[in-house]
Amino acid sequence: VIYFNQRSIQLSKIALNLFLWTFGFLIPIVYFLIFDNYKRERNLYKNYNSPEYNWFNTHILEMLTANFAIAIIVIFVMSRIIRNWKGMPEE
Repeated sequence: VIYFNQRSIQLSKIALNLFLWTFGFLIPIVYFLIFDNYKRERNLYKNYNSPEYNWFNTHILEMLTANFAIAIIVIFVMSRIIRNWKGMPEE
């Protein structure tokens, strides 16, 4: 039982670290994957500009600004959780 508890603590620390490092890239990756899909569709139909493609093309800066703000808020909330979690004894 002690081995299982220590193992779960280690895995949760790894999962938390991965979440904190990859969260900031999640929104831009999804945005650019969808944008690339519309770009391929545009080339397929001989330079047809869909309204979605135009919207994605003109709102890149807003997406990056929103991503930065969301990442700061999430990191602030997660830092409070981590601080409380690190304060608990591991036995």
